[in-house]
Amino acid sequence: MLKLRLAAHFVENIGVNNEILYKNIKTEINGLRKCYDPKELEKYSIDDEKLAWMLFVDGCAILQAVYMRYGKDYNLTPNELFIKNQLLTFVYSDLFLLENQIPFRVLELLTSSSKNGEKFMKAIRRFIDDTVITPADMKEPQSHQQDSEWWPQQEGERIHLLHLLREQNGTIHTPFVT
Repeated sequence: MLKLRLAAHFVENIGVNNEILYKNIKTEINGLRKCYDPKELEKYSIDDEKLAWMLFVDGCAILQAVYMRYGKDYNLTPNELFIKNQLLTFVYSDLFLLENQIPFRVLELLTSSSKNGEKFMKAIRRFIDDTVITPADMKEPQSHQQDSEWWPQQEGERIHLLHLLREQNGTIHTPFVT
């Protein structure tokens, strides 16, 4: 229920018809499917239609939840969507559980169809920056760096949010796949 409310609000905010956004996911479903273990998908009887719908709803909900906290121009309080702040805190922490990862490409597909998409991606960068634990002697917190200087400038595949967090935290140093 929470995911559907967040997803619906995202679709309203992004300014693109939900059918177009869903079609973007369905168009690339074969590539997105490769991000998952085929045996796991078979276990849950997930066909292309179900997988596309799941990725669409989850991606929209993630983008909206992160934007509600980290969007610079966002002025709707969580209570206006009847979402308790404590519930959003759980949502944010759950975004980094391995079993909750969705391909980063889903977030790109959902935001690329609109001029408003960049503000959602900037919120994702601020979310990652704010989540990274920085050394105590660091004079300026990561979240105050101008538009996330660590965010890779080169084109390439971003795997998922957990990968970006680990990369920012310095625990991995693998280049993006090009």
